[in-house]
Amino acid sequence: MKKWLETDSFEEAFEKFNDNMGEIEQKLTEPLILENLIENGDFSDGVVGWTGYRNTLTVDDGVLKVVKLNADTNATVYQTVNILTGSKVYVGLDVKRDSVGRLGTTWQVDFNQYTNVNEWQLLSVVAVAKSKTLHIATNKSSAVIGDTTYLRNIILIDLTQVFGAGNEPTKEQMDEIINITGWFDNEYAVSNKEMFIALLNMIRKNTMAITALGGTQ
Repeated sequence: MKKWLETDSFEEAFEKFNDNMGEIEQKLTEPLILENLIENGDFSDGVVGWTGYRNTLTVDDGVLKVVKLNADTNATVYQTVNILTGSKVYVGLDVKRDSVGRLGTTWQVDFNQYTNVNEWQLLSVVAVAKSKTLHIATNKSSAVIGDTTYLRNIILIDLTQVFGAGNEPTKEQMDEIINITGWFDNEYAVSNKEMFIALLNMIRKNTMAITALGGTQ
């Protein structure tokens, strides 16, 4: 079996990993099981499972259109999910708007800023679940009646249940995993190879960030 070296580049490490994959898969533990606790997160059943608060909700081709009815920055879309209050959870969703905006949750944690105007952008957050109801504030930056947000592929994973208290991944680590798995319904068995690719992607991004700041690899 080829050994990984600290001096290996990303490409060298990935090549060695692929060469050794068969032996590694036999020795490592069972795949990691992730569960998406959201019902109808791809809106294949229309608005089933979802409720709008001071919003109108319509679905077209797997995309939820959310239009504000009131001049209220706290207008939300919400769903009750089977999570333990106090758990750390990961929430991810694809968003498209015709202007920049800030989406948030009623767990007092906001998603990263939406900036890719008129394009789909993955927004995500790791938060402590303070209730069993996930509220998504579709634009905390606007109180304009008619403000419109499009959502698709919503996912919620109870990180504490999957990884254990104190071992929960960061938002950035979960983003890498979801970028590989894509949206999924119910359960997804993350293979050892997928986990390793996510790890290498994180290492590569960290290395690039250090280099950009004037450090060395």
